[in-house]
Amino acid sequence: MPLLVVIPALAADTGDLGWTLGAAILKATALLAVLLAGGQRVLRWWLHLVARRKSHELFTLNVLLITLGLAWLTEIAGLSLALGAFVAGMLIAETEFRHQVDEDIKPFRDVC
Repeated sequence: MPLLVVIPALAADTGDLGWTLGAAILKATALLAVLLAGGQRVLRWWLHLVARRKSHELFTLNVLLITLGLAWLTEIAGLSLALGAFVAGMLIAETEFRHQVDEDIKPFRDVC
């Protein structure tokens, strides 16, 4: 995971590498603290709300939306898209819906 923070900072076109790496690590720490502290409660609440609708497609769409949304959020913060997708996966894996999500994404695994 540290490489997901360091590599985009190394690719930046700024002159001061130390400052760029420090800023990236600080942003990553702050973003991860906010997402892991508050995101867990919000994600559980949201997935419960969606699961009550009993729509398989709606649930899958929301999981993909959450993953892409967190990836976009980290990209806006100047970090990598992969870091956001990784954090989304960690948050989803800590919910009671992890087995349902695992079954839902099986068809997508062979796409790449």
